[in-house]
Parts: sequence; C-alpha cells; structure tokens
Amino acid sequence: MPDRMDCLENAQGRRDARRPGSGSMEPAVLARRWWVLAAVLAMPLGCGKDGNGVTLEVYDRDRHARVTTDAQTIVYYRNDERPGAVVGIYHVDVASGSVTLLVQAILAGLDLHPQTDSIVFSARATGEAEPSLWIMGLDGGGVRRLGGAGNGPGWRWPAFSMDGSHIAWETRYQDETGLDTVPTLWIGDWQGGAITNARAVAPGRRSAWRPDGAALAVERRRPADALPRVIAVIDTAGRLLDTLGFGEEPVWQPNGTSVAYLAEREPDRGCQGVCFVPSGGGSPVPLSAAFMSFPGSWSADGALYAYARLMGTYELAGSPTISVEESRLWIRTVATGAERQITF
Repeated sequence: MPDRMDCLENAQGRRDARRPGSGSMEPAVLARRWWVLAAVLAMPLGCGKDGNGVTLEVYDRDRHARVTTDAQTIVYYRNDERPGAVVGIYHVDVASGSVTLLVQAILAGLDLHPQTDSIVFSARATGEAEPSLWIMGLDGGGVRRLGGAGNGPGWRWPAFSMDGSHIAWETRYQDETGLDTVPTLWIGDWQGGAITNARAVAPGRRSAWRPDGAALAVERRRPADALPRVIAVIDTAGRLLDTLGFGEEPVWQPNGTSVAYLAEREPDRGCQGVCFVPSGGGSPVPLSAAFMSFPGSWSADGALYAYARLMGTYELAGSPTISVEESRLWIRTVATGAERQITF
C-alpha cells in the first residue's frame, strides 16, 4: 500500500509538471504553491489513512529555525501544504514577533553565515529538475545563485562551520530510473559568497560542523536505507570517528558539549522528538517529554535554543478528508529552561 505522503508527493509532482512556478522576489528562484485540494482530487483511492482515501494528512509547519548572530531574529522555513498557502523562507523578530516573508521557494535546506547573517538556501530554479544553492541578504534582497564551480544540480542542506570559513552540503539527485543516488557529503571553503576547493568526503546527508571545524555530525543511511538513520561523527577527510544516535537533522551546540537531532520515526533509547546527546557519547535526553518537536539551532552564545514544536492536528475547514499537522517555533532560555512561543 502506498504511503500517504508518497501519494501526496506523486500527485503534486504530476500537478507541478503542468503548472510552472515563479519567484515572488527573484524570477529565477522556484516558488510553487502547494494546491493540496487539487492533489487530493487527482489521487488514487489507495492513498489515505485507511487505504480508502478517507483522511489525508498534510503539513502546516514552521521548521529549520536559525538564530541570527545578534539573537534578534530567527530565519525559518514555512512548509504549508494547505490550498493556496505561501511556501517559503521567513524571518521573525524575536522581540516583537513580527513575521516577514523573504522569498517563496520549496526548500531543501538553509543556513546563516555566522559573521554576515547572509542566508544560503537550496531551491530549484524554474524549469530545473534539481535544486542548487542560492544566497540572499537577511532582508530577502540580492537573491542570486551561489558562486563557485559545480553549484548544482542536486545540492542540498548547506551548513556553515562556526567560524564561517567552510561550508558543507549534501548532493543527491534522481537518475534516469527516477531513483535517488546515494547522498554524498561535500565540503568547501567559503570566500565572500562563493565556494572554492569543493570536494566530496563521504556518504552522508544533512550535517553540522563541530565548533572546532575539524569534524562534522552527519546523518547517514543504514544498509538498504533502513530507518532510523544514524548520526555519525566524521573528520573532514571522511573518516568515521563516532556514532552518537539514531535520527536525523543533527545540530551541534556552540560549546561543543552536545548534539541535537530528530528521533522521529523510531524512538532512540526512549527519546523521541528533539534529543540531546553528549558529543563524547552517552544516553540521549529529550527536549520535552510532553511534545513532539523538531531541531532548530542555538544562538551563537548558546543562551537561546530555537526549535519547532508540534502543536497538534486539526481538520481543514470545508475539507473533512484533510487533516492538518501544525508546528510553530518556540524559544528556550537555556539557563532557566523558560520557553515561549514565537510564531503563531
């Protein structure tokens, strides 16, 4: 039986082939709207909660929070699959809660440069089958394809080292059979908005640099792509140093003492949602026992941790066959544990 989200993606893929997108702030950047109701109508009866097309779950998620250097702003991705919703990169002012759309795009990762707060993100240009890396200012201006030899196709999930001198990313694309190739982790030097000395280092997906820049936590497939995936630590030559847990989306704490990751598909030793594991190995500790949540990032000084919390599900108005899963951004003050919701 097909997975519900696989059915949705397939239907959206058929729809997107008929409806090219256009960027709201930069014509070359792909910006498609997710017309979910049309996807549902085009979907075979095998899709749905019980296999009979009864209930489809779609997302209304704020994810991938990145805190700016001054800790005054959080940049994030809004993945909203409701009919007519705007999908793209936003930022929210921490003090006021004011939210601004920066660019419409279906994202495959983003990160902030730690010194300049420039946003590097992965998205497909109109008419292109695979994403590549783009750069823009914190105000959404100056959107352009990232400089450097070989940028794209299939470049995803950029991640800066904490001193801003290096960048890592994942390459993955579909071959002529429509199957994904093995994800490969690449690293390169960062020089004023361009990548130089790009090199493949090891199999791997989303990654996070250790604060000293000598190693990375990287999400790796297990044999036959079995779930859950493994959070491994490798050096910059690709040599395996350690295995920290089972999950996805690693994020390294600025002081280097722990790694946050997502244990979503299968609880990792009793931890589900955002889990923190000591960088030297040990048992993972959950961010919260009460809520499912998704990794975000720390502020540069480690004082704040921004993440996405699953708020629950609700029935889409006028569409009883669609159930919407909602997540919103929260901020935790690390020293006290105090939390507050920042997007609504």
